[in-house]
Amino acid sequence: MRRFKKLGRQAETKPYPPGWPMYADVSNIKELLGPARQLAAPLFQRPYVWTEDDQWKPLWDDIRQLAEHKALNPEDSAGHFIGAIVLDQAKTSINRPDTRYIIDGQQRLVTVITVLAALRDTLSSHHLENQAKTIDSLIVNPGAFAESDDNYKVLPTTKDRRALKYVVSARSYHNVHENWKSSVEDFSHSIINAYKFFYASIQAWTQDASQLPSKCTALMSVLSEKLKLVVINMENDDDPQVIFETLNTRGTPLLPSDLIKNFLFRLSANEEDEILSLYEKHWQQFDVDESFWREKSTQGRFERLRIDMFFHHYTTMLKEKDFLVGNLFSEYKGYVKTSGHSINKHFKSIRTFSNHYKRFYRDHGTGLEQTFFERLHTLEITTALPLLLKVYDEHSDIDDRPELFKILTTIESYLVRRTVCQLTTQAYNNIFLGMLKRINKTGIFNSTTIKEYLLSMAGDSGRWPNDDEFHTSWTQQPLYKKISKGRLQMILRAINASMESTKTEKVKIKGKLTIEHFMPQKWEEHWPRPHHIVNDLIKRIEFDANRNRAIDTLGNLTLCTGQLNAAASNNGFADKKKLLLEHTVLRINNFIHPLEKWDEAEITKRANDMFHHAKSLWPYPANV
Repeated sequence: MRRFKKLGRQAETKPYPPGWPMYADVSNIKELLGPARQLAAPLFQRPYVWTEDDQWKPLWDDIRQLAEHKALNPEDSAGHFIGAIVLDQAKTSINRPDTRYIIDGQQRLVTVITVLAALRDTLSSHHLENQAKTIDSLIVNPGAFAESDDNYKVLPTTKDRRALKYVVSARSYHNVHENWKSSVEDFSHSIINAYKFFYASIQAWTQDASQLPSKCTALMSVLSEKLKLVVINMENDDDPQVIFETLNTRGTPLLPSDLIKNFLFRLSANEEDEILSLYEKHWQQFDVDESFWREKSTQGRFERLRIDMFFHHYTTMLKEKDFLVGNLFSEYKGYVKTSGHSINKHFKSIRTFSNHYKRFYRDHGTGLEQTFFERLHTLEITTALPLLLKVYDEHSDIDDRPELFKILTTIESYLVRRTVCQLTTQAYNNIFLGMLKRINKTGIFNSTTIKEYLLSMAGDSGRWPNDDEFHTSWTQQPLYKKISKGRLQMILRAINASMESTKTEKVKIKGKLTIEHFMPQKWEEHWPRPHHIVNDLIKRIEFDANRNRAIDTLGNLTLCTGQLNAAASNNGFADKKKLLLEHTVLRINNFIHPLEKWDEAEITKRANDMFHHAKSLWPYPANV
């Protein structure tokens, strides 16, 4: 537990960077929230993100230890430092409370309010109303402000205001627990959960009736007087954006998208109504649809939130330049400052392209478009996304859909053929950026332009494999050992789908499928060598090498359920055929019906039959 001695009303002067105020006050919660005052987060700050394991529990452990120490040592004046906040004085009318904007520290202040509300409601539950009123005075402003938002000492950003106001005004755990979830869809809101955590923790600690008065008194003292904050009050010539960015470089865990959001709204007009309009029209979607935009996704070796991945791809498209995601904010900021566009245009652009980006993952409908993105995500080729953002913007009209589909087919053919031929992906970033630059330069944005550009690529790093190269890899390479199982299964699923016709019943595969070797990898027991080579060591070695290669080629691979795979295992031909005929409805397994044997020649024949479908699915440019 970190403790410090009070430094007096003003902390020592430190060499803050340019744009920072020179002095910081040390305040306890009573000094900060006691007066008629409101600390409000601008609507464009990030939502509440603190969690039980990372912040709530460590904070409660410290509060409890302080309270236990205070109960045993009433005269001890030691405090507990819980961090720093940065405030900017707001201009308010005379009939409103003193108002400060929270430049940094919103998460900390919101959490303090939930702890205070939990303590107040605990006190009320034990009929300690005078003590409850004392704590309430740190949560809400006096009666003159009770009928408006001015009633609340702390107002978080727009997305979280309803939840915190509910916690503050509900005035009992029952109201929060029962009424909140019946009144809104998002009953698992983090602020509600924080209140519930602290209420349960306080109730558990104070459950001994004999110690209730002393423990409640100790908690009140700790929360109002012993928790300390360094309060940095900005001066008139301080730049909030500079401070916001500097805090991030000094370790405050802000996302690049948080910095972009703050930067754009700071550049917009100062009128609250205009800022709110921009937020509701263009940015609110990021906060409302958290399940999508705040989902973690993998990009290369790193795991990032999807909102940051979107801004990375979007900014790459805008600047036609590759850069590290760690430089995302500075790159986007530089673009905005040199673009010459209005702030309103930047917001509209973000909204438009974020809608395109959503289609890549969720709102792409059915058919070719859905299939393309499912396969693209399986291939894990995120470097194509900046180009695809541009593609979707150029072909967003319904009349352009046929051309859009041609472009998607062209890109998919290029990527799948290179995957089957085991060609490197290392140059894809430069290839797709180069394509974007050429198209922007010429102004011609169609499938023919993209096809011609990809055909111009040469060497292992960029060429588009023709039918001969594609066929050789398809029929001869042991791809089971060369390609990831997810990509291999995607290819086999695509072949199965291509074998369906208008006369075929449509079967939707709901369960998970596995890749099955029809001739098993452990073949020796039930798939014997020909008799004429058994006693010839050289021929036996050659035969075994050829068979072991053929077993892992596409011609010997199929799809089935995990249970069927386990049942078939290393069985002989007759048993495997019987099991497939009895239990599978996949078109890709129909090959087995007329066969009386399965050997290397049949594997090659099936591979060639499958290749005719592959060549049609992923055509070479002459056939696009």
